[in-house]
Amino acid sequence: MAFRRAIAMAAAAAFLAACTSTQRPAGEATAQSRTAAPAAQAAPWAAGACAPRVAKGSLPTWARSGFSDAGAARIPHVVSARGDMIAALFAYPTRAWPGDGDGSKILWISRLRQQPSSPLKIDAYRDGSQQPVHREMTGGAGPSLIKLPEPGCWRLKLSWSGHSDTIDLRVAEPMAGRA
Repeated sequence: MAFRRAIAMAAAAAFLAACTSTQRPAGEATAQSRTAAPAAQAAPWAAGACAPRVAKGSLPTWARSGFSDAGAARIPHVVSARGDMIAALFAYPTRAWPGDGDGSKILWISRLRQQPSSPLKIDAYRDGSQQPVHREMTGGAGPSLIKLPEPGCWRLKLSWSGHSDTIDLRVAEPMAGRA
């Protein structure tokens, strides 16, 4: 049994490595809270380093639980840099939400064990910016509504249950009537 699990994990890792494309991401999600941004600081990576990759095929096998059929597991998604988190994008492309409204729906799927009631914290940096936008999903990985205020390429620094990773997202102009 352990051998089968090891083979399944190796296959999932290989699949994740193959699931990158040059397409741009988009997405949706649910519950979030805002926190005040600290004083300006150096961005944790160089401008121009943001490189989102959206896969439009099936989610990796480990990320499909909760989907009722195989077809439902075919959704645009972005795999994190380490492969420990997936952002399943319910709207493609992800749109900027500069004002009131729900935000973009994203289902966060963690490959790693989560601690109950441990939040998913996100520090989002627009490419070239030193000022993060903070978001927090109180229930940890799961459905969320994310509001990023401006279009562009965003690098999201994720932390949850003692884990950390990054995901790059391309955010498009707001839809008409949302600005």
